[in-house]
Amino acid sequence: MGVRLFVDSILIPDDGCLNVIHDFEEHTKCNIYVYPDVHLKKNSRMSNGTLVYSEDSIFLSCLGVENCGFTFGSIECDSKNELVKSFNAYSEILKTRVSLPKYSSNEIREQFETKLVEDFLENLYLYDFLGLDKKEDVIEKSRTVINDEIIDRAARYLNTLGGGNHFFEIHQIADSQSDERWLQKGKFIFMIHSDSINVGDYVFNLYSDLFEMRHNNKSSLKGIIATGLFRIKRNKYFKRIGLDKKENRIELGKLNDALNVYKEISAKGEVGKELIFAHHIASLFGDMNRIAIIENWSKSQGIKCKIMGNQSHDMLSVEEHNGKRMIVHRNGVQKVGKCEYCILPGAMGSTSFILRNPKNNEAFFSTNHGVGRNQDKHIARGIYNEPDTCMELKNKNITLFKIRNGNMAEQNMKAFKDPNLVLEQMQKHGLATVLAKTFPVAILKE
Repeated sequence: MGVRLFVDSILIPDDGCLNVIHDFEEHTKCNIYVYPDVHLKKNSRMSNGTLVYSEDSIFLSCLGVENCGFTFGSIECDSKNELVKSFNAYSEILKTRVSLPKYSSNEIREQFETKLVEDFLENLYLYDFLGLDKKEDVIEKSRTVINDEIIDRAARYLNTLGGGNHFFEIHQIADSQSDERWLQKGKFIFMIHSDSINVGDYVFNLYSDLFEMRHNNKSSLKGIIATGLFRIKRNKYFKRIGLDKKENRIELGKLNDALNVYKEISAKGEVGKELIFAHHIASLFGDMNRIAIIENWSKSQGIKCKIMGNQSHDMLSVEEHNGKRMIVHRNGVQKVGKCEYCILPGAMGSTSFILRNPKNNEAFFSTNHGVGRNQDKHIARGIYNEPDTCMELKNKNITLFKIRNGNMAEQNMKAFKDPNLVLEQMQKHGLATVLAKTFPVAILKE
């Protein structure tokens, strides 16, 4: 039991993140790994850049929106101008959405179930824990948990990046320590950061204590009303899927207790298994969304590319480590697994890195999901401003295509940790080894 640091104090911001981590460990007696991008997010009760694990417990304060992640890969085009033009054209497609593929609910369900069968074969350990032995059983259960409302959400939001620090970027290799063709100096690569298109958010709220829904609203009254209305919706959902049984009353009651930061649900009980299943299959929509964006950009602009890595960094999973079954929460921590590559995205407009996975079992085959913040978004908005942030990108010859009305000040690169210092920590603590250094040439933001 305890807290293990994969980062030196030089990269731990003075925002209270370590106090939150140590308090959580003291009250729960769980295990917590801390990665180089550690920082405290507003209204979060577990620091970002942490991996929390135990043998049986699901900690409600550690849940997040499932399958926020990165997908990245090579581009078979050597013309910077052509690639920037492709982003210009694709940004217009995303603005109007006229030329984007339209999906019926049946088409989404069919895509999802195809993905689900692939996932069943890749995650037999998880499904065995959940008592689902056949792919037909998984599909049948998914049709109950992922109802028509969730499928309709997926149909509406597929091919959207979402706000916050989500992005679609083209980078050029500035320096390389690899002899692989796609990583040679001067080549271009893509990175996309997005989540499970509103599906993960909806599933998260179904099984959370609604603390964030209540407290992230600008008006506390609106938050209270939104929380009350969603609880009614959730009770109907639980009744429909048969979870509202007498023996589940205590566990379900914890979902309505927003005051207890340290409450936990047993992963072995019915509520726990339903929660794990719902979160896991919601994560598949994140993969579907990022791949859809890449494919539509590629086809619509005639740009050939190849996916080289796809890693989630917000997830709840059941895994085997050192011969023991573990319930694992990742909060802003990439699960690299056995994939050969991973990435370290810098702040918007700064250096990023393509990395080799060291397959570090001691770190649960995981690494940080980015450089991490020195100032959370709400703080950055008060320090920096949007015109200056955009001008800094322009001065670096980076073309920004902005689709929606998000405040770019929160993405100012000075609000983030130095990518070079973070890379040093990753290599020092065995989290990754560098293959190539990249620099952005075009950024697509919603």
